[in-house]
Amino acid sequence: MNEISLRDVGKMLAQARHQARCDVGIDGRLVATMDEAETVRAVATELFDEPIAGYKIGATSPEAQKIMGCTEPFYAPIFASAILPSGCEYATPEGFLGVEGEFAFVLSEDLPAHKAPFGTDDIASAVASCHAALELLARRSAGPGIPSLFLAIADMGLNAANILADPAPDWRDADLAATEVRAFVDGVADNSGWGRNAMDGPLNALAWLAAKLAGEGDYLRAGQTILTGTCLGVIAAQKGSLVEVDFGWLGRVDVRLA
Repeated sequence: MNEISLRDVGKMLAQARHQARCDVGIDGRLVATMDEAETVRAVATELFDEPIAGYKIGATSPEAQKIMGCTEPFYAPIFASAILPSGCEYATPEGFLGVEGEFAFVLSEDLPAHKAPFGTDDIASAVASCHAALELLARRSAGPGIPSLFLAIADMGLNAANILADPAPDWRDADLAATEVRAFVDGVADNSGWGRNAMDGPLNALAWLAAKLAGEGDYLRAGQTILTGTCLGVIAAQKGSLVEVDFGWLGRVDVRLA
């Protein structure tokens, strides 16, 4: 990069996130490799200046990977101010892309590297609660649709907000992978999917993230919230719409887009 440094791009993304807007100065040519994407994301995280409250995992299905142009999942931090309760009203920012239905977990204990390898039983024992969740997507770079893979990763994985229902009772007795997930916009069926769409089950996605962070010298911490990837297609809702996703036994989660 000649005129704009990677730190400049990270600063632009952090400022655009604070202001809920797109920055016309940011485009895919500024972030052209995975190393650059991770560097910019780290700068944006530092300058956004909020504690990391957890992580979102993206591209956890072959369909999502095809859309993003990747062959494995990716992750990005989420912040406490972006975790909201079901039933809330959310002011959609500039660059809003849509809504996804996901399983979310809140951890009860740390998952440091010395506990690896992480099986799903190990992962489940570290979970305090399981929630029906929505991830609201937005880009901080100017342009239509979903940006390039590297720019999306730099831009906090396009995460804008995360809506969590109350903890699901008796979730450990359920087959999360076999759970049907159905979306509705203003009461009209939109699209549907299954828990298995997230890496053959959301606990597998959580195990992937634990291993990924451990391999990078970091780890998941007690109290963090993890969104494990969409179970259905992107819900292309508009301002004014009520978006609901039904997880069957897990319950419903909803948000009003303002």
